[in-house]
Amino acid sequence: MSAESSGVFTLKEINRIKIIQDVIERRITTRRAAEHLGISDRQCRRLLARYREGGPLGMASRRCGMRGN
Repeated sequence: MSAESSGVFTLKEINRIKIIQDVIERRITTRRAAEHLGISDRQCRRLLARYREGGPLGMASRRCGMRGN
């Protein structure tokens, strides 16, 4: 079962969701959010798009529950 289907998030994912929500509510910029998350501004905008497309469940790691090589 994946995190996406069960609705269970890691602490890292919860933190990402809170920061992305701050961007949506215009409390912080994508650049500032990227600094907080330790990612590039472009990757932050990708996360923002995933959040807008799928809500909080869209932010869950897509790799969770998948088999390794």
